[in-house]
Amino acid sequence: MYSSILMTEVSKHLPQEVMPAALSAGLPESSLPALYQGITNGDLSSVPGISPGISAVVGVAVKVAYARSYQTVFLCTLPFGILLIISALLSPNVEQYLTDEVARKLQGTVRAEKN
Repeated sequence: MYSSILMTEVSKHLPQEVMPAALSAGLPESSLPALYQGITNGDLSSVPGISPGISAVVGVAVKVAYARSYQTVFLCTLPFGILLIISALLSPNVEQYLTDEVARKLQGTVRAEKN
């Protein structure tokens, strides 16, 4: 479930963060599809018109996009955590059942083998 939320949020935030940053850094608009493909593949060397400065700006924008996406995933985990804490507070105490007493030993008994 969380990976599905993450992928949905990344696909939403990545174009919002990366594309304007790349254009403002000087990347031609015709290179945007190749840039998005390069980000997906993890290799920006095949993007036409990219420079080390543009790569640095794109790297920062990708980090921001992933940070916003993980923020949404974190916010989705909060209701489950709250429910688990409430359940733990309302559960009965079971310490009386946590003893070393064994009702019946299942293994380790010695038997005489038949020949």
